[in-house]
Amino acid sequence: MLTVNQIYKTLGALSNRYERLKKKFNDFYALAGYLSSGRSEISGISLEGHLDENYFIVAFCGQLLEFRFSITIDDNSAAKGVVSSYVTDPVNPSQRILVTRFTYSESGATDVQKPEDIEDLISVDSDAGAVFLVCYCLHNAFAG
Repeated sequence: MLTVNQIYKTLGALSNRYERLKKKFNDFYALAGYLSSGRSEISGISLEGHLDENYFIVAFCGQLLEFRFSITIDDNSAAKGVVSSYVTDPVNPSQRILVTRFTYSESGATDVQKPEDIEDLISVDSDAGAVFLVCYCLHNAFAG
């Protein structure tokens, strides 16, 4: 059985990792904002942040895609950020359907397989990575 101090120390460390991963999610949202700018090659994308509630919404072509943040602990006891994207179930609007889920490390690197024409790792906290990830999830929502 763990001691009280061990439990407090473990939870304190987890809280610190959560805050760092949450900041990466907030950065992801900010960088993805490029898609709603006049400079974006894709028109009609808008973003709405609800970061205090751990999610943001991307609207495109009449579809709303919710990007939700959470954390998980991997097999090596490392905390990972989890981004899950959902659409509303057209048959039962009170339900959501998972479209895409990916994880990222404290460095921002994701587990999303990169396309052949991208050299760098896909990262939630890089301009190109954030834009790609949102577009990847949107594409999955429309392809599925």
